[in-house]
Amino acid sequence: MVISALIAVSGGTTTALSADGAYDAYLSVTDATLKASYAKMMAQEDISSTDKLFAHRIEGCAQSPENRTIHAVQDRGSPRGAEFPTFVFVSEPNGDRLQLIQKAFAGRHLYVLEASACQPDACLLSAEKGYSDICLADGAGRPGEDLPGLRQDFWSDLFKLLGL
Repeated sequence: MVISALIAVSGGTTTALSADGAYDAYLSVTDATLKASYAKMMAQEDISSTDKLFAHRIEGCAQSPENRTIHAVQDRGSPRGAEFPTFVFVSEPNGDRLQLIQKAFAGRHLYVLEASACQPDACLLSAEKGYSDICLADGAGRPGEDLPGLRQDFWSDLFKLLGL
């Protein structure tokens, strides 16, 4: 059953440092059943996987009637610079069916809306994309591509760009 494997990927909303010292919100997918489920969903979309999958799992907003779990999955074997193919899946409560809702290229850092501000129609999870970010999913577990991202750290990015 996939749901028991989904719990194994569960990481917090905090980030950790990866081996190269960069922030990384994803955990390596080591459960074979879960990895196979993600790969199967990608294959159905004509996307091949390198088997180097990393994932971050978060619950949708409690106020949402859908109450979906959102899975951001990156294939780290196919980088495009500092960005990786990123796939966003959702699963229903007590269900083992995954549904792909969005594909993008994104970095390893994720931004998560604070629980107190969580609204079903607001961006819940966004990912680093270049010097900005893109919304991966809203609080109801729907695609967030039309919503603004959560990142609000313009000055740090500007200083990094200028080498200061």
